[in-house]
Formats: sequence, structure tokens, C-alpha cells
Amino acid sequence: MQNADDSSFTLPALRYLLTDPGRALLAEARANSDTPAAVTRLRKSHPADAVHIALTLARLREKAARKFPEIPTLFSPQEALEQSTSLAVARHKAARFAKYFSEMGAMPCGTPLGMSQTIGAQSQLLLDACCGIGGDALALAAIAPVVAVDLSPIRLFCLKQNAAQLQPPHAIHTLCADIAAPALDLTRLTAFHIDPARRSSGKRHHAYEDMLPGPAAIDHLIKYIPAGAIKLSPAVDFDSLPPGHLELISEDSTVVQAVLYTGGLSTLLGPPARRTASSLKHAQARFSFTAAVEPLAILAPPGEFIAEVDPALHRAGLAPALARMLSAQPLNDDGGLITSPAPLAHAAATCFRHITTLPFNEKRLRTLLPTFPPTASGPVEVKSRGRLDIDTDKLQRQLSAATDRAFTVLLYRAHDKTIASITARQFAK
Repeated sequence: MQNADDSSFTLPALRYLLTDPGRALLAEARANSDTPAAVTRLRKSHPADAVHIALTLARLREKAARKFPEIPTLFSPQEALEQSTSLAVARHKAARFAKYFSEMGAMPCGTPLGMSQTIGAQSQLLLDACCGIGGDALALAAIAPVVAVDLSPIRLFCLKQNAAQLQPPHAIHTLCADIAAPALDLTRLTAFHIDPARRSSGKRHHAYEDMLPGPAAIDHLIKYIPAGAIKLSPAVDFDSLPPGHLELISEDSTVVQAVLYTGGLSTLLGPPARRTASSLKHAQARFSFTAAVEPLAILAPPGEFIAEVDPALHRAGLAPALARMLSAQPLNDDGGLITSPAPLAHAAATCFRHITTLPFNEKRLRTLLPTFPPTASGPVEVKSRGRLDIDTDKLQRQLSAATDRAFTVLLYRAHDKTIASITARQFAK
């Protein structure tokens, strides 16, 4: 079985790219635009399917560099790149595995694995199931030898080439197989990571029961492997998940994945009643916050300072716990904004100095902004929370035309009303 997006990639064409002419083709594809004339010229010297792949890799190069900055030429179909975990996030998760192994008292060995149709013939191995092009496998291989399993021979080939460029300390052994196949021996594996497919017929699914492989196969991994991590959509219904410790991860202010840790990894992070939210920015960890989920307190009017809670922490349901820790109170209906009489200096809270608040009225905002004392120069930024029927891009342009000062207008719902708070950033972005 092959992912639909992989069908335009062929193994012979990929192998051609590893030859001297193929490497020259990759260089030409990067240097030239993807125009009909360029394609025609390249096809005169190289196989058409190899030209297609080279041009695809060139087109994806900028996006690939953001996720995998240490790999000069990332091999990947487009959809596989979109689905992949960035190296920064993968290393964050791999650090959880490293700590788990350390607390077990012995790090895994790097003995090569001999595989046929079974895996786990050697103990102290990590499994990366549904590994794709290897985002997570590459990071895990810095911790221990990895068995990377996927149904797509194309993605496994790409993983091997990506690993050859990154050269992680431990081996990555690839196996083209169905992780749900009963013939696979899982009993000797130390820990697992799985990234179940969340697309079918071009549609993205978020429900746990719609994952491929499904809950039965994942439960089998949980039963036979002492510790694991299940990569999930941030939109997954948390109540539908098996027991474990849930972590929400944001990267550059976007929630990129939920991870359910099971077995020993779950115990390491804390009981199921607690959750973790972690944030990375420019590939560096900003914070990791673990707490119990609490109910939202009574909404308070805006104080001298307002803070926007990091989206991972908010999605994890931990905004009330953060507010309590910072002696702040919730400001809006979903708890994503909190307020305090003192500056909120925490990596999970983007702080703004409150100037004034009013019921949302576009004309009134345009009139008011030029009357306030000067802030730093720059455009007005508009940030909204909740499902507001407001064109924030258009409003941002209109408000920026009314003043040359860098105010931030926060739009949100409180007590079932749409509110606008005019603020100035307390700290730099």
C-alpha cells in the first residue's frame, strides 16, 4: 500500500538522484525556476520522473529548511513533509525518551539488528511506527537504535537518505510492513513512537477512532511495549484517548501536535489527572508547564496588564492553572487571555500594557487610537480570540491607517459580548 502523494515518486528515479548525473540534476533544479522551458531542458538530459522529483524537492526546499535545517537536501514527497515532525519538536520528544532510559538505569545499546519479518530480535530498541520520512526517527536515533516501520517504500527510501545526511549516532533499521500485522514481534522493544495517519481520501481526520492504524493496533503496542508516545492531532478529543499523560506542543506560536505518553513515559511526566504544555521558538525550548486541569474562574475586568496565554497551554486546558500561579484572573470566555495589576513575566504569557477597553466598534477604535499617548512607531496589530465574525486583516489595515503607532488591539468574547482592549506590548516579540 502506498500513500497517494507518493505515487509521483518512484524508486528508480530516487536512486537515479544518488548518481553523479542525478546530483547534477538536483543542483540544476535548485538553480533554475520551475518553468516549462527549464523542465524541457532538464528532460533532454535526465529521466522525466527524476526531473519531476528534483523539481519537487527544489520547490519544497524552503519549507524543508525550516523543519530540517541540518539536512542539505531533504528527500520527501510534499504531503509527507507537511505531516512530518520538525527536528526541533522531535528532539524535544526524544529528550523524554532519553530521560526515561536514564531513569531505567541503562541506556540502550547500539547493536545492529538482523530483521526479516520480525522486529525486536534485539532488546533495547526504539520503534518508530508509521515513521514517514523520518522526522521523529532521526531524533530518536540520537538516543538509541531505531526500528522505523512504514507501509510506504518511498518514504522509507527518503528516510534512509535523510539519515545519511544527518548521520545520527545510532542506526536506523527500516522495515516496510504493516505495524498492525500479527506476525510482528513487539515484545523485545524498549519503547515506541507512533504517528498514525490522519488523512483519508485527501481529508484530514482528528478523531482517535479514525486513526490508521486504529485504536486496536495502538492498544497492542501499549500492551506489549513498556513505554510509548502517540503523536496526535491537537484537535483530537482528549476524552477519547486511552490512559496516559497528554502533552500539547507549540512551535513558533502554533500548536503542532498532541502527544499521549503511555507506560513508563507517562509515569515519568505525571499522572493522567495532570497535563503538560510545551513551547518551542526558533528551535529552542521556551517552557514546559505541567499541572492539573482546573475550571475557569469568574471573569475579571481588565487590569493594568493583559496577557495572551501560549496556544499549547491554552489547548491543554492549563490556562486557569497558569493564571492562579501568576496571581492573575481570566479575562475572556475561553480563558486564553488573563489579566493582572502587575506585569506577567512568564514565557507562556505574552504581556501587554492595558490602555482602555470598550465594546467592539470599528469606527470608535479608529477615532480613539490617535488620541492616546505615543507608543513605539509601527503598524497596529489586531489579535482575536474565539470565533468572531470580524475580518481582522482588513481591520488591521484600517486601524494602521488611522495612526502610525504600534498599538495591539485584542478582540475577544466576555460575558457573551465582543470586547476590544487597546494595549501596547510590554515586551518585544
